[in-house]
Amino acid sequence: MGIKLFNNKSDCCGCGACEAICPNHAIEMVFDKEGFLYPKIDEKNCVNCNQCMRVCPYKEYDTVKKKNHYYGVRNKDDEIRLKSSSGGMFSLLAKFIIEKSGVVFAAGYDSYMRVVHKKIDRFEDLDKVRQTKYVQSHMNTVYQQIKKLLKEERWVLFVGTPCQTEGLYKYLNGEYEKLLIVDLVCYGVSSPGIWQKYMRYLSRQYKGQIVNFNFRDKRNKDNGHSISWINRKGEMVYSLYDDLYCQLYFRNLIIRPSCHKCPFCTVHRNSDFTIGDFWGIEHIKPEMDDGMGTSLVITHSEKAEMIWKFIQNKCVYFSCEEKDVLQPRLIEPTKRSEKRSLFMKIQSYLPFSLIAFIFRKSKFRRQKMEKKIGILTFHCSDNCGAMLQAYGLKTWLCSHGKNAEIVNYIPLSLISRHWLIPIYLWPGCGKKNILRMALKGFYGNITSGNKYWKQRHNMKCFRRKYLTDNHPKFLVRQMRACPYETYIVGSDQIWSPDITNGLKPVYFGAFESRKKQKVIAYAASMGNNALVSHYDNTFKKLLQHVDVISLREEGAQPYIEKFGRNANVVLDPVFLLGKEKWHEIEILPKEEHYILVYATEPNADMYQFAFLLAKKKKKQVYFMKPYDRLKIDGMREINTIGPAEFLGYVDKADYVITNSFHVTAFSIIFQKSFLVFLHKTKGLRLLSVLKLHGLEDRIWKNGKEGQIDDVIDWDTVMKKNQRQKEKAEKYLRDHV
Repeated sequence: MGIKLFNNKSDCCGCGACEAICPNHAIEMVFDKEGFLYPKIDEKNCVNCNQCMRVCPYKEYDTVKKKNHYYGVRNKDDEIRLKSSSGGMFSLLAKFIIEKSGVVFAAGYDSYMRVVHKKIDRFEDLDKVRQTKYVQSHMNTVYQQIKKLLKEERWVLFVGTPCQTEGLYKYLNGEYEKLLIVDLVCYGVSSPGIWQKYMRYLSRQYKGQIVNFNFRDKRNKDNGHSISWINRKGEMVYSLYDDLYCQLYFRNLIIRPSCHKCPFCTVHRNSDFTIGDFWGIEHIKPEMDDGMGTSLVITHSEKAEMIWKFIQNKCVYFSCEEKDVLQPRLIEPTKRSEKRSLFMKIQSYLPFSLIAFIFRKSKFRRQKMEKKIGILTFHCSDNCGAMLQAYGLKTWLCSHGKNAEIVNYIPLSLISRHWLIPIYLWPGCGKKNILRMALKGFYGNITSGNKYWKQRHNMKCFRRKYLTDNHPKFLVRQMRACPYETYIVGSDQIWSPDITNGLKPVYFGAFESRKKQKVIAYAASMGNNALVSHYDNTFKKLLQHVDVISLREEGAQPYIEKFGRNANVVLDPVFLLGKEKWHEIEILPKEEHYILVYATEPNADMYQFAFLLAKKKKKQVYFMKPYDRLKIDGMREINTIGPAEFLGYVDKADYVITNSFHVTAFSIIFQKSFLVFLHKTKGLRLLSVLKLHGLEDRIWKNGKEGQIDDVIDWDTVMKKNQRQKEKAEKYLRDHV
């Protein structure tokens, strides 16, 4: 009777070590109906040597518990980090090996988009094997190649799943001084057969063969929560949570049976290094949470510690304890889905296009990876502050593992004021005033040459790149079709009838939706302490649709409490991100050593102060006015910018003078010398943010010429900012 390698498919991990070790080539790896590789023995050629049983990682796996060391690591080269799935630790190890004329083996795509282990011996080829592939790789003859190279006394780095590295360890059956084995924190491997079906499906759907697929695209600085792929016609980028294959994978429908009883879900392994994503970095080292990834690194051997000493000067790192790194896959295997068997039966008989249709429409869809969150805010307004606060909230949520999107809700009252012939829709604004302002705005826009169109272009580009991509637009009557379960309304003046032409029910979550379960107000603002009394009844009714409330301004709390509701006070979303995060998307101006003036309403005192300061400091004044094209002699206009350029001008200014809330906020974030002139009707929001940071002395005092040069104790300010930020983050974690 021949050798039986396994009794149950859950006892075979498909590493291929048995095929590689067989002296008579009696074992071949073949695909089953689920698309996984399993060894098949040709009994005619089998000599019962039992070598295949010896090398199997699932037979008598044991490891000697050594003293592990734990690190959080970021490659100093941000370009490499962006190309990597985590913090770029693999690239550091690969470079070390290649510089010693060594060879790297890791998973990459072949010309047919199959995932295979590749041999790399040049640093410029590392892009071929960087980044996570949520697919089991085929080893081919990698084990044999590694053994040959080691006999030639070449350095070798092998990176793979824990079962693959254990298979190599047993195949070699001995220690090699120049072999470096690195395993991954592995969620589980998915079916190569289903992956190939998905590649063919995408190629047909988008009429072009897929030539690259990135499971962890980090261009949005969202810790790799985006997918991108390239075919011969172009590139597509979208949320990881919207990708069909990833939905199947993370719902545990296409994971190999053996992964659900994996013995390697522990911090103790026979490899030299274990690497993966550093989960919870925002709690352990929040200053390292920049959305570009941090690697978890565990060293298991003296060899690993020796190599670590050579490469640690090329990275930013910190040491930590075992309790800091424990994540689910270092404790227990991924659980098997109850619907896995059903799905696998369906996929084995039906074309993938039909599977995709069934999955999106059926009960499989209801088993969510993560609640889908829709943000309702002022993203559609061509206003830099409004767009940046939307970016801040979306980015924070996505970087903390939430499936969040901006709902592309487009109210006429917000966009009409930016048309070539602007229409200002404000409560009580008569037809004559609307016509007068429209003509005035139109005249200003057409006499500005191409400046109007350049500014619209910059706004549009930022919105598409960072906020909405190509999300469908929604009108009020279409909100029922929105796919989100949780809605976050805010921030900005979403509850200000002056801005939205009366109270808009949508900004209270007051609309019918089949999937809506919860509405959360985050840093909502009325622009003032209270609304005009004739709005009270409407406001009270609309508040009933909001489950939990937080406000941006402390002074508005009593008004909310008047209606029997509690409200927290939290920071505007722009404060959720540190200045390093804003540096990543800003566009710096060519101008240097200037005074920046940003006005949301005309203020003669502010202009006079700016002129006096410019004369005293011998600096040029640059003037930004967000809406009409007001001209002030002696000030250079800046009226073509979008949000990215807005950030750059504030960041690079020597002095900032403003009556704008968000310019004040970014002056605090970038720690600028600034002075605030209170807005005549909406000064509450400025007072509130200054009070939270202990910066009330930055409010202009008539007759105090040198006030802007008063020294700011930024250490104290940022400590207060951190406390407020922690409070805001707790609110979001508790309710989202």
